Amino acid sequence: MTRRNRARREDRIRQERAREQQAAPNALDAVQGKIGRNENAPRTFAPLIVGGVALAAVIGVVAWNAFAPREALTVTALQSPVVGAVGAGEALYPENSREAIGEVVKFGYLPAVDLARLSDGTLVLADADEAQEELGLASPVEQTDAETFLAADIPAPAQDDGEGWSDTGTPVTWMQALEEFGDATVFVPRVESIDLVGETLGQVESAGRMDAVIVRSGDPEALRVAAEKGATAMYEGDLAGVTPADLEGVGATMVAVPAESPDLDTWIGSDLQVWATGVADEANLGELAERGVYGALAENPYSIQPSAVKQ
Repeated sequence: MTRRNRARREDRIRQERAREQQAAPNALDAVQGKIGRNENAPRTFAPLIVGGVALAAVIGVVAWNAFAPREALTVTALQSPVVGAVGAGEALYPENSREAIGEVVKFGYLPAVDLARLSDGTLVLADADEAQEELGLASPVEQTDAETFLAADIPAPAQDDGEGWSDTGTPVTWMQALEEFGDATVFVPRVESIDLVGETLGQVESAGRMDAVIVRSGDPEALRVAAEKGATAMYEGDLAGVTPADLEGVGATMVAVPAESPDLDTWIGSDLQVWATGVADEANLGELAERGVYGALAENPYSIQPSAVKQ
């Protein structure tokens, strides 16, 4: 092959390679265009639909948790050892006040309040023997009308360390307490007379919370009336000469017994649920619970059981 022919051949090869390199990108662009810009290809919204459904489900769960009515607490739902705050925690808060009830309920204790009747027949939360002096009333509670009683201030208890609750408390009627806190707790009112039991439970029945009240009394006959009306009855009185059979005979299912009583185990061995009084501290309550004590009553409930904030 002559030098001229060889040069011509190499020149043709170079030209063919150049045309091939130019054609390759154009072919790739054509293929990508068919894939990416096919106007007739069907479109799908499936990912958006699935995402929307998931979001709606999350919103629904959050809304249910926030706005769904919570199940009201009842006596049968209580978990031992349960602690009742005497006077709604009278060692710390204004005795039997709205504020005191709110605090003990918030921290998981039961308000063991006192009940009294005013001159106009209104049932209020108050210790009939002490309220006149504590609230600065001109007359005994039974001679005071509702307007005067509810306008009074309940003083906060003196604290040895100068700390604690310092504001005065707000007096409250029994019906107001039921309406405001009835679904969130189990009330443990102390009722001294038979006729007062009827009125007390009449309002409880109106509030639809007969299954969420424990009537305390030192009068067995008052407990009989309470039990007959469908309420849980607790004997809180002198145990001398009283037997478990006596209390069971009037329909009582609970009894308050001093923690140091030599007869405590006898009461624990009965069919009555025992509430200890005079519990020393948290460890003492734990020991009593292991022995079979159901609950405890204390003026300062925090001193015998850690609080549990309720949402």
